[in-house]
Amino acid sequence: MNRILVPKKNLRALNFIQTHKQFLWLRRYFDTLQSFEIDNSISQKKLPEDADAFFVGVDPSLLSETYSEALEMVIKVLSKNRKFKVDVKIDLKHIRSGAFQEAMLDNIFEDQGNPVAIYPAQLGEAYYGLTPGKVIRRMRVCKFGLSTFQALTILLTHHELLVNKNELAICCVGDEYCSDGKYNLDSAPVLYLDKDGKTIVLDKINKGTNWNNTVGCATGYYIP
Repeated sequence: MNRILVPKKNLRALNFIQTHKQFLWLRRYFDTLQSFEIDNSISQKKLPEDADAFFVGVDPSLLSETYSEALEMVIKVLSKNRKFKVDVKIDLKHIRSGAFQEAMLDNIFEDQGNPVAIYPAQLGEAYYGLTPGKVIRRMRVCKFGLSTFQALTILLTHHELLVNKNELAICCVGDEYCSDGKYNLDSAPVLYLDKDGKTIVLDKINKGTNWNNTVGCATGYYIP
C-alpha cells in the first residue's frame, strides 16, 4: 500500500490532560484502583519525538480475570458518557492481547513497581494508512502496539477524542482479532466515529480493508 499525506482535517489538535488528572478519572470509575498511586514524575521525562502525550496505563487484570470482561467493564463506563456500540461482526471474546504488547507493558509495570503506570503514546498519526502488520514490522524495540483496553481507557479520560467524523480512526494494533482462531498480524480492532458524528464504534480491520488513509495505528513507548 502506498502511504499518502494525511489531510490536515484528520489531524488532532487538542491538549491532552495531565497524568495525575487521568488517574483521578480512572480511579473514580473503577473501585479496584482506589488503593493505587502513580509516580507523576515519570511524565516529566522527555516525550519521544512522535508521541502525543504521556498516558496512564492499567493492567486489565485489575478489573477482571479475563480480557473480554475487562473490555466490557470499560465499555460500560464509556457508554455512560458517550454513545458507543460494538459492531455486530465483533465478539469481544475473539479479541486477543498481543504477546509483545503484553510483554512491553509488563516491563513498564515492573520498572514502575505498579500495575498502574505512565507511558508515552501516539494515537495513530505517526502510522496512518499502514496495515497493522506493516506497523508491527516497522516498530523499533522501544515501541509496542496499543491494545483495545488501553485505547478505551484513553477515551475515558479524553472526551475530546473521536468527536469529528474526519478524525483518524484508532487502530489498536497491540491486539489481534479473529473469530476462527487463526490470528495474524494484519487483523486488529479499530475505534472510529460513526457517520452520525456521535457514536464511537468498535470494529475490526484487516489487510483487505479499504483503509483510504483514514486509520492510524496507535503505539506506546517503553522508556527504561
